[in-house]
Amino acid sequence: MKDLKKTADECISQLRAIGINCGNVRFTVNSRAKKRWGQCKVISGDTCEISISDRLLADSADELALKNTIIHELLHAADKCLSGHRGRWLAMAGTAWERLFRQVRQPLCRRVLRRSRACRLHKQERKELRCRELFRLRLLWS
Repeated sequence: MKDLKKTADECISQLRAIGINCGNVRFTVNSRAKKRWGQCKVISGDTCEISISDRLLADSADELALKNTIIHELLHAADKCLSGHRGRWLAMAGTAWERLFRQVRQPLCRRVLRRSRACRLHKQERKELRCRELFRLRLLWS
């Protein structure tokens, strides 16, 4: 079982290093969620609660999937869950992508990451792309 607190603290410090403040965040493990990996909700004026699926904390789960999910939800917490996946959240997600993940691996194509329907590079619909790289990249953006 992976250590949620240690991984979350590491992700928070990475976001703070690039100028994104997440505010007060509390983490919980959700054993009931079957279709989602994480959820952020505001529980009081300045405090957010992020629940992470216990499936991501299993030893067999990918470490990158856990980190991407935590960062994704922390970006919602930084926005106080106001803009969904648009506006301010999308701008912060772009910043996080450029500064945290771009050095690790190159994206398959920019149009896929920008939620476009088609990918010129692969000349097929985004939903048909099944490579592991795209799966890992989509975690941050879905």
